[in-house]
Amino acid sequence: YPVWTAFAGVLFRGEILASRQWLGIALAVLGTVVVILSGYSSRRSSQAAGEEVSGFGAGVVFGLLTSGFWALNSWAVAEGGKGISPWVGNSIRMIIALVLCGSASSLLRRRPVVSIPYSTLRPYLPIFALEAFGGSLLFIYGLTHASLAVAAALSSLAPVISVPISGLRGMEPISL
Repeated sequence: YPVWTAFAGVLFRGEILASRQWLGIALAVLGTVVVILSGYSSRRSSQAAGEEVSGFGAGVVFGLLTSGFWALNSWAVAEGGKGISPWVGNSIRMIIALVLCGSASSLLRRRPVVSIPYSTLRPYLPIFALEAFGGSLLFIYGLTHASLAVAAALSSLAPVISVPISGLRGMEPISL
């Protein structure tokens, strides 16, 4: 995702990146590749000898497609957010998300899912609210006030925060 976004910045916004910025993006991508391959390796070692890891290749393909959409989102937010308040940009973005998610649900399911039961949502509501307003607002602000490469690289560092939290909570073992 940071690579595609950096290319969009260079191609469509005329941004010039220093060699060390390209090196930083390459290191971020290399770190991602290491995590992916270690995940593949650990899944493979936990299976019987000779048995193939199911769905791994499809997961990688869908991950690459997702990174392309994230880059498109970053570029669109950076371009569409120019000259408007991040609060307004965030509101527009959330309205578009509601319409797109509702439409996708209607197209992909026989009966559209229009809500999540409150009992399911309740424990996570503060986190959803914080991310929807805080995280998304900062994302828009960052993309409209920095080069695409810098903003994308910084916003793609979520695993640096989420993996240690997951490890500390005992949800996922941390390894080198």
